[in-house]
Amino acid sequence: MTQKNRKKAAFLGQTIRENRVYFSTYFILLTVGVFLLSRIPQGDEDLFFVQFRGSIWDDIFKWATKLAEPYFISAALIFLLFINFRKATSLLVTVLIVLATAGLTKLLFRHNRPVLYFDKLNRLHELTPVQGIQLLTGDTSFPSGHTMAAFAFFTLLALQTKSKGLTAALYILLAASVGLSRIYLGQHFLKDVVAGSIIGVLIALITYLLFERLADRPKWNRNLISAFKRKQA
Repeated sequence: MTQKNRKKAAFLGQTIRENRVYFSTYFILLTVGVFLLSRIPQGDEDLFFVQFRGSIWDDIFKWATKLAEPYFISAALIFLLFINFRKATSLLVTVLIVLATAGLTKLLFRHNRPVLYFDKLNRLHELTPVQGIQLLTGDTSFPSGHTMAAFAFFTLLALQTKSKGLTAALYILLAASVGLSRIYLGQHFLKDVVAGSIIGVLIALITYLLFERLADRPKWNRNLISAFKRKQA
């Protein structure tokens, strides 16, 4: 291993250690997800949540799934422009990578959405939809794009945030709530969510490590306010 590669490995290890609350919590959730995948037949996870239809959980998961949608992430991007150009740019690049990766992987795997899966089994009547939610059709189930975006977004925020305790735990729980919402709302299977979370975390980690190399360059640490003041001076 070259000295350059050793430095990269050391920085990666340091990053993971500094964010051990986030990554430890994620590892626990991932372990639970993989264990359930090995025990539950595909589709049973979606049918399990049917019993909660019409409860407060409908509203909770309708709200949770919005955390990975464009207007929410766009608002975060605008906010970061007033904080730090480097952080804002890293988020933009992360989002673009997520969009490209989600599109390509869905095109490659072509797994049926739950509504199509149950329809082929003549069991569509069992998948009662949440009121106000239109079930997506087609072969774009794997992986979950919402989950990928959520874990990429919140992982990047966790890495960029100085507070590594309760804030980190909150970020991972918000990301997990998006993934769970995709199953609750009948749009994805557990396997889609697990895969989406893994890809999302990896994308965020890679993007963060790349942009941290620019941390010592002053122009990348400016924001809209400082740039405007500099222009006026």
